[in-house]
Amino acid sequence: MTPVKKTSAKKTATKAAEPVKEAVVETAKKVEKKVEKKAVAVKTEATKKAAAGKTAVKKTAAKAAAPKAAALPKNTKVEVQFMGAEYDVEAITRKALEAYKASNKGAVRSFEVYIKPEEGKAYYVVNGKGADEFCVEL
Repeated sequence: MTPVKKTSAKKTATKAAEPVKEAVVETAKKVEKKVEKKAVAVKTEATKKAAAGKTAVKKTAAKAAAPKAAALPKNTKVEVQFMGAEYDVEAITRKALEAYKASNKGAVRSFEVYIKPEEGKAYYVVNGKGADEFCVEL
């Protein structure tokens, strides 16, 4: 009789499992690639929706933050009455602007006037800058 080679059950099972193991690994790689592609697609779509949402929020916030000022009628006049005297705000503003332009050549981008009737003067700020000489008598 010929001697029979004894192989362990473990080795036989390992050899038989090799093709199955390879197939499982290959399938897992394919599934992983599909999941990655889907994740990228979902992330891209979420980013687009988030950007669209931010734009909508910005537009809504801009509309809410900038209420429209009521338009004044053309013949509006504002006067300040203080201790028996009356001061025309428009005339004082015009006088202050003329005083500035008489001594300065620069462009006026912003102009603010502060009327102090108790001092009998109006102070003004041009382009965010003020000075002691930026005042007119009321």
